[in-house]
Amino acid sequence: MERQQILNRIHPPRYAAILDEGALRRWIGGRDVLLEQLQHLCNMATRHNVDLRVLPFANGEHQASNGSFTILDFPDPLDTPVAFTETVTASLFVEEPTELATYNDVWANLQGAALTAAKSVEFIQQVMRELSSERQSDE
Repeated sequence: MERQQILNRIHPPRYAAILDEGALRRWIGGRDVLLEQLQHLCNMATRHNVDLRVLPFANGEHQASNGSFTILDFPDPLDTPVAFTETVTASLFVEEPTELATYNDVWANLQGAALTAAKSVEFIQQVMRELSSERQSDE
């Protein structure tokens, strides 16, 4: 366990996420909670193993409009990738190669439609400024 913790510090797992703009603007827990969450995203985006992108409303409809999914890749080539998605009533793990290829194609299209990592941080910071100025006008 100790060796694994050391390895994770030296070579932490890569994490890539594409967030729809709606996730950045929906108030759950109030404005202050949202501001803290957005700041946390900006902080995490500075890590070398984190690739955080935003898909703004202005980019229109996208292939993941039906819902979110996660693709898990593993360092050991014997561990095959898995796609995971949830519905209201169930969770689905996809391992079949042709279905997994579809998830990978959707992911690639989303990456092409999303802002770059740097532009995404700027976008999140702009949302934070808007929320902060709205708070000041409410007071």
